[in-house]
Amino acid sequence: MTVLYPRTMDAGFPGDDGQRLQPACRGRLLRPDGTQAKGTVLAFHGFSAGPWQFENLAEDLLALGWNVLLPRLAGHGHATATGEEDPRFLPRAHEALRYREAAEQALAVARDLEPPLVLCGLSAGGAVALDLAIRHEGIARVCAMAPLLVPAAPKARLAYRLVQATDGPSGGRIGRWLDNRPFAWGDAPPRHDDGWVRPGHWRFAAGNLVGILRFVADIMPRAHQLAIPLQLLTTSRDDLADPGAAGRFWARRRATGSGWQHFVATDGVPHAMISPRQHPEARSRLRVTKTVLDFLDAGTPTHVPPPGGRSGA
Repeated sequence: MTVLYPRTMDAGFPGDDGQRLQPACRGRLLRPDGTQAKGTVLAFHGFSAGPWQFENLAEDLLALGWNVLLPRLAGHGHATATGEEDPRFLPRAHEALRYREAAEQALAVARDLEPPLVLCGLSAGGAVALDLAIRHEGIARVCAMAPLLVPAAPKARLAYRLVQATDGPSGGRIGRWLDNRPFAWGDAPPRHDDGWVRPGHWRFAAGNLVGILRFVADIMPRAHQLAIPLQLLTTSRDDLADPGAAGRFWARRRATGSGWQHFVATDGVPHAMISPRQHPEARSRLRVTKTVLDFLDAGTPTHVPPPGGRSGA
């Protein structure tokens, strides 16, 4: 097989040319060697992470005969001259549409590869995939893993509503103020036993969070416009994306041939469910991987909704 790591715009990743990027966060294109591909999977990583989240899934899809296109989310993956993360390019509070613009550039690249075209995304990338699936024709199906449609934490939801309510009347001053307020996921990214440290962005501005939340807020009102098969995956252990919001999206969509796989707390599935680095427990991760591959490869949905959840595939 051939694994290609494009370095220029001509190679298919607009915006990567000439950029100083973290190696694990570069856009990637994997293509089967010496054979016609079954089709093309376009997969979007989560906010502040990178294409590395799909490394294992991409290899599985490649082995099944698919092209796999792994772009960066808008402004993600930049590095300083000394190799440190550089969050200055992340979309700010009033730049939510940059996520759509970057995704549409990736979609244009994917359309030049073998059909059918299938979308996939994790967390904020799940929201990006849903946005494209709603707005564009010629997409066969879409898989959304723990899609970030509403934050899971009640304090985060309240804070975002306060920003939305006050930013307009202030002439955008609240958003600009947040663009200059530091934020971090914690004291430092965890270091794995083998020395691996999570690539992407651990420290950035509060306004960057507002930017992605403004983007995803536009998706729920358009759920009824989704007319292609959907595989939804949620988990009760999600501490970032509200699985209840994903359930409301499910209830409003028009698509048939769909499935909702919900993992209860005892399944041990975290928010970042597809990456071995973030979901090291092999048995439960393989359940996630099987659900995703069955749908992406064969269009076979898995439907195990939460207890008391809305059914109807």
